[in-house]
Amino acid sequence: MGHAGDLPRRSLCQEAGTYYLSVERVDPDGEDSSRGPWDMELTAVSEPAPEKAGATSAPTRWNSAPPQPLDGSPERRSGGAGFTRATPVGQGVWRDDIRPGRTLFYKVPVDWGQQLHVTAELGASGTAGSGYVAAALDLDLYNPVRGHVVDVGVDYDGGSKAGSLAPLPPVAYANRHAAGRQAAGAMRVAGSYYLVAHLSAGWRTPSATSPFR
Repeated sequence: MGHAGDLPRRSLCQEAGTYYLSVERVDPDGEDSSRGPWDMELTAVSEPAPEKAGATSAPTRWNSAPPQPLDGSPERRSGGAGFTRATPVGQGVWRDDIRPGRTLFYKVPVDWGQQLHVTAELGASGTAGSGYVAAALDLDLYNPVRGHVVDVGVDYDGGSKAGSLAPLPPVAYANRHAAGRQAAGAMRVAGSYYLVAHLSAGWRTPSATSPFR
């Protein structure tokens, strides 16, 4: 599966015309198992110009305090198998089972002026001597045009562990002017933001539970 990564640098795409995209498959290891077909997603998006001139600098401060933990039992919601099949979630506590090596996709609507706070938790395995896996669960956040925003790794040592995404500013058009601060600069457009959870193949327990808050 391929996806658009970081947003283009400001020095590019300054003129109207036809732009070309080249996709090349690379197999540096030369393994026979990688010669089969790979799923790939290509998505083209366009952004309308603002109706009126706005701020030309990004906000330097915002409320970075985490919200109060949500009450209630987690609701089970199965993650999707890609960006186009990402499972919708909203404010709440969501739970799913994920096996080693798998990746689950979710999408959450974030409107102008709203902030996104996400915590991922690995449930305890209940297995003695389960060992330790650094960044056993990797949680990545992508914006509506699939530009990477921020990520967090949750370590595993057999007990329940949690990790939260770094504080993010409210979604605002002016965030695009946050030079050198990719996470803030990526919070530049309203829409569905994607949460991508990947469980390391080094995890040896049968399954793991990952609630999102």
